[in-house]
Amino acid sequence: MTRRAWWPLLAVPAVVVLGLVARPFGFGELLVKRPHELLAPPVLALTVLLCARRALATDDLLFAWLTGLAAVFLVREVHFAGSDPITGAGLLLLAVWAAIRRRALRDALLAWRHAPWLYATALCYLLSQLVGKRVFKALPGERGLHIGMEELLETAAHLLFLLCAVLGQAGLGRRRSRRLDALEGSRMPDRGASRADQPG
Repeated sequence: MTRRAWWPLLAVPAVVVLGLVARPFGFGELLVKRPHELLAPPVLALTVLLCARRALATDDLLFAWLTGLAAVFLVREVHFAGSDPITGAGLLLLAVWAAIRRRALRDALLAWRHAPWLYATALCYLLSQLVGKRVFKALPGERGLHIGMEELLETAAHLLFLLCAVLGQAGLGRRRSRRLDALEGSRMPDRGASRADQPG
């Protein structure tokens, strides 16, 4: 199993702390909803492109699945007529795909040394949804904070997702070069056989 560091998971509590201290320390703009809504689509669009690049260049099942997930999130953030049912259908298809290929996806995930960043991304998304559902409404100050905290956590999750896509680009140039070399080698005719076939 690939050895990895788990400190990227600290990104999640760091975002929570940032949301809690934003207003007291004078940068409450971080909790304003509109800037987050404007930032999400381009971040997710770039994530789709980078994940797709990795998937196509390496036949990586994990990044193919992540491409689909990022595309579904992008549809959700664009907010057009019909985006909600498309998002629901997309998530259902991804869940079925993951269930069918769960072993291959698990193996790919365990083999990727940057997987903790993906775990942090998933935790950030999960926490944003819990905050949006007001699971923590019994906590003091939650009423005036939950909308901004949800947006901050979701934007952080989008950015972490983009970081995962960027990290997935590592070594693609070398891999492509090796694949081209292998392809050229497979196409190269056997010179000895060619000479033997020639008439004397």
